[in-house]
Amino acid sequence: MDDCNVRILRHMTEKLTSTRTALLRVAEQLIAVGGVAGPSDREIIAAANVGNKSAIRYHFGSRRGLVDAILADHGEVLEVRRALAFAELTVDRATTDLFRLSRVVVEPYASFLADGPSQWAYLAVAQSVMEDPHEQLDDLAARFKDPLILGLVDLMLAQIALPSELAAERVLVGISQVIASIGARARQQLVGAGRRPLTRIDIFSTNLVDMLHGSMTAPAAAATLRAIGSGAASEVGA
Repeated sequence: MDDCNVRILRHMTEKLTSTRTALLRVAEQLIAVGGVAGPSDREIIAAANVGNKSAIRYHFGSRRGLVDAILADHGEVLEVRRALAFAELTVDRATTDLFRLSRVVVEPYASFLADGPSQWAYLAVAQSVMEDPHEQLDDLAARFKDPLILGLVDLMLAQIALPSELAAERVLVGISQVIASIGARARQQLVGAGRRPLTRIDIFSTNLVDMLHGSMTAPAAAATLRAIGSGAASEVGA
């Protein structure tokens, strides 16, 4: 291939890469504020100043592919941060410590709050995806590039002295609330306005750890245990 063709090919590659990056950066900001179903493809393409009306389909295959690309763009960093945090737990032989497990769930994720607008947008987009009722837990772990999270759930469940049905609900709701709280905080940082002043990030993060741990260690009320028992009895009777 002669030098002229090499230069043309390089230029075309750089243009494709820059277009894809522009779409990613614009889409993550618009979706972070408006939600996954918020901005239209046309609005994203126009905001990115891209002439091709089929650019999203060309570069990402579909709207879901675009959202997956946003999650993957930052998810690899999350995967590394989570793995490092869990490695410390393994070295200390503390994988049965429910409080430290809570830290491994919260802190790698909350650490994005200190990074910048692109990372804040990622957190808000992730919250919007997490709130989609059609998403399954296994799919979410893959989409978020967070392979350790399901293992952390299992480790937590093994430490909770509650009926299995109630323990599972505590863990899944707790983690969902962590993602929702961090996403809402990230969106507030992104738009620069909110209903109340922002708590310092380190305090916000450690308080979330306390809240997640507390939700899993709080005793069940007698009425809750009776409801679980009566539910099991009615199922057996049926």
